[in-house]
Amino acid sequence: MLEMRKFLPKVALAFLFLSFFSLVFAAVTRLVWQSEGIIFSDSTINNVEVIELEDGRYRMYFHQGPTQMKSAISTDGKTFTLESGTRLTGTMPSLVKLPNGTWRMYFKSGTDVFKSATSTDGLTWKVEAGERLRSGGQNDPDDIAHPTVVALPEGGYRMYYDGETRKTEQEFTWRVLSATSTDGLNFVKDEGIRLDVNVEPLLSGLSFSAHALYEGGVYYLYFAAERSEGEPSGIYLATSENGLTFTVQQEPLLAQVVTPAPGEIPNYPQDPFILKLASGDRMFYWTTDGLFSALQVEQDVPQDLPWWQEIWQKFLTFLRELPGVDLGNLELFIVPGILFAATAVVIYLFVKFSRR
Repeated sequence: MLEMRKFLPKVALAFLFLSFFSLVFAAVTRLVWQSEGIIFSDSTINNVEVIELEDGRYRMYFHQGPTQMKSAISTDGKTFTLESGTRLTGTMPSLVKLPNGTWRMYFKSGTDVFKSATSTDGLTWKVEAGERLRSGGQNDPDDIAHPTVVALPEGGYRMYYDGETRKTEQEFTWRVLSATSTDGLNFVKDEGIRLDVNVEPLLSGLSFSAHALYEGGVYYLYFAAERSEGEPSGIYLATSENGLTFTVQQEPLLAQVVTPAPGEIPNYPQDPFILKLASGDRMFYWTTDGLFSALQVEQDVPQDLPWWQEIWQKFLTFLRELPGVDLGNLELFIVPGILFAATAVVIYLFVKFSRR
């Protein structure tokens, strides 16, 4: 009997841990990007950037056609209305908010050159003197494209951009490179390549059009990768702790297998931009069909359940099917309630038998 008294609390404690971990693993979720549909069906609207205004609205910048930088306005960050006029002459915008509240837009001007402009209201832009960056380096001998700029935690700015190497007039390679600046105006190219081509895990022929974010000590590059036939081309994610050496996630965020006809532009998600919202991150992306958005949501991951979890799921299903019963958020309290009760039982047994 004495041995039973010593053994019983251990059994109860083991049951508690088993119950806890089995219930935790039964509720595994992951974040996925869920399509919200099309925003603009005009496929000439390219390379969008979205900023939040002081009044709570959102303004989207993009280039339409070969040289016109335009904008659209939204109250919810999802549905946008085109604004009249042209913001400036250029393509491929990237915006940062300066410490004084002014906005600076980096953009491509013609070929080979990035320039910048500033604005206090987001509508009227004044082009700044000089060039921010020009092609002609070891990894960008022929052209540069798709700038994206982030403020560095230690001060200054880093620009990620595509370096172009041409094989022929129709064939070229894009790699993601970077350059650093202390003042946001004078950039010095960093050594090496941030996202290369024909390397593991993607073995992509093109790595391009990245959108950079810095959060919680981690650099994020959302970028487009064009992969070989039979492999999913689209938007992928790479992360880094120092902003220079990135690890690419093999699973795509949004992608599809494409087999374009000769001379046809491959139609897969590209040119991503991430808008941070309280309701969840929203991704804007381009395809040859137009501009789309997707919202990041939680999705249950199917698990192979042991017998006691199957019984639990059947019990919940039984409750849901009872006439007039609406569990609502009650399920959120059932699991903690069971764990609380099990903990109380273990404590009771431990106290009771430890006194004997």
